[in-house]
Amino acid sequence: MKRPEASRQKDPYDLSYFKILIVDDSQFIANLMASALKAMGVGKILIARDVSEARRELLNYNAVASSQNIDVIISDWLMPEEDGCELLQWIRRHKSDTIKFAPVIVC
Repeated sequence: MKRPEASRQKDPYDLSYFKILIVDDSQFIANLMASALKAMGVGKILIARDVSEARRELLNYNAVASSQNIDVIISDWLMPEEDGCELLQWIRRHKSDTIKFAPVIVC
């Protein structure tokens, strides 16, 4: 028996307004994560290939609170030169609250 249209539950999460920064030196992994996030409905996905590029993106989008802020950072832990630990330390020590308190997922 089919359920009536009115009783169908809408998607409880609308990720179309989310902006996520992926930090990974592997282009394949970064693109794989971006594809998965797009399939989940994430609105905007940025990719940084290293820690210095991630810092630039965060300073560009999160220097001040706005609707353009990056909502979540997904970072690789092992990267050449600077790694995920150094990025996380930079984020948590930053003077801007919109950078300092940004959610970070480390892979």
